Amino acid sequence: MDGITKYSYGVNGFADFKSELEPEDDVAYVHWGPSWRMPTLAQQDELREHCTWTWTTLNGVNGCLVTGPNGNSIFLPAAGYRWREMLLGVGEDSDGINWSRSLNLELSEVAYCLYFNSDNSGRSCNDRSLGLTVRAVRVTQN
Repeated sequence: MDGITKYSYGVNGFADFKSELEPEDDVAYVHWGPSWRMPTLAQQDELREHCTWTWTTLNGVNGCLVTGPNGNSIFLPAAGYRWREMLLGVGEDSDGINWSRSLNLELSEVAYCLYFNSDNSGRSCNDRSLGLTVRAVRVTQN
């Protein structure tokens, strides 16, 4: 925490009050180019609030089939997360946690994410140092 100078909200007297990752810090943008980005918190909330979530196993991987009102669907794998050298939240008690590009403005060290398991889905915040899954979204070009 002592060294944070970007996306900071008062740590060591520094504050930039950025609420979303800039493109150079968005892993989807960096790896796949300007047509891709990590989803916003609002986009993740839309999935939770307007889609049907079905826990399933696809090709041996636990996760949720998320089906929208238009009938389109995506599969979100319950890939767990990495903390230090450990991979947690996988196996029978699988968890899925996907980063958003939206940052928590109250705590510099955390960002918003979408959490799900076989029982429910929800919004959470996690330490930005954790290794969470990224499910990229495509940006519509005008």
